[in-house]
Amino acid sequence: MSNASSTALALSDPTSFAGIYTIVSSDSQEFKINPTFLSFHSSVFKDMLLGGGEPSTTGSSCQVTESAAELEALFKAMRGDPLGVEHLTGTISLVDKYDCSIASLYIER
Repeated sequence: MSNASSTALALSDPTSFAGIYTIVSSDSQEFKINPTFLSFHSSVFKDMLLGGGEPSTTGSSCQVTESAAELEALFKAMRGDPLGVEHLTGTISLVDKYDCSIASLYIER
């Protein structure tokens, strides 16, 4: 896979490359997420990942206050996947909270 292809995959598939970063939901479900995907789609997650100035590459995780269902909807929005009406309001709040400008464009469609 070329470097450009692998970068494109990392930006479109949050679980590509075995997911180096772990996000733990409020109901203790772990999401293995590619840090490139998170950084590209969310300035808040990017700041978390950069912590000490360099992106974390192994064994890092964070606990968030959102449930697994809420996070799944957020990651769908980040990928540009369609969301059910029942998830729109909550996901819009999370898109704002995590500063996911690209996801907000998908939701506006």
